[in-house]
Amino acid sequence: KAFAKFKKTALTQMRRLPRPPYSEPVYWNKVFSDSRGPIEWGSNVEDFFEYDWIDPNASLLKTPKTKGNLEEHVPKNANVLVIGCGNSDMSSTMYSAGWKQITSVDFCESAVAQAQERANRRGFTDLKWIAADVRQLHSMLPSSSMDVALDKGLLDALYCSSDAEKVVPAAATSVLRILRPGGRWVSV
Repeated sequence: KAFAKFKKTALTQMRRLPRPPYSEPVYWNKVFSDSRGPIEWGSNVEDFFEYDWIDPNASLLKTPKTKGNLEEHVPKNANVLVIGCGNSDMSSTMYSAGWKQITSVDFCESAVAQAQERANRRGFTDLKWIAADVRQLHSMLPSSSMDVALDKGLLDALYCSSDAEKVVPAAATSVLRILRPGGRWVSV
C-alpha cells in the first residue's frame, strides 16, 4: 500500500516536470543544424538487424534470451516507410542490406536533406525522401500504401514531448491510415 502511494506521488511529480518540445520542428532544426553527421537515436542501425531479446514467458532458471532479426518483422520485399528518419543513416544501411522499397519521412527538412545527400553519395538514388510531419502523412501518401512503418525513436520522442497527449494520437492515426491491411508498425 505504501509503495502504491509512493508510485502515484512519483508519477504526479514526474508529469509536472518540463518536457522538451520534441514535437516542434524548430527544436529539431536546431539539433540537426548543429549536427556534424548522422544522429542515431538509441543505437546503431546494424544492432537491429540481429538482436537478443528477453522472452517474458521463459523461466528465469532457463536462458531467457532469444535471437531475432529485423527481417522477421520487416520483410526485404516490403514497401517500408521510415517515420521520423531525422538525418539517420538507417534507410541507407537497410538499403545496402537488401531492403529496396524505402521511403523516409521527417518534418525537419534539413535533416532529410542531410540523409538524402549521404545516400546519394553512396549511389542509393532510388531511396525516396519526404519532408513532412508524420501527423500529416495523408497529404503526402495514399491510404493503405505501405506494408511497414518503421520507427526508430519517433514514438519515444513524441511520448516525451510537452504535448504528448495531442501528438501521439495524431501520429498514430496518420501512420495507421497509410498502412495496408495486415501492415505492421515496427517501433524499435
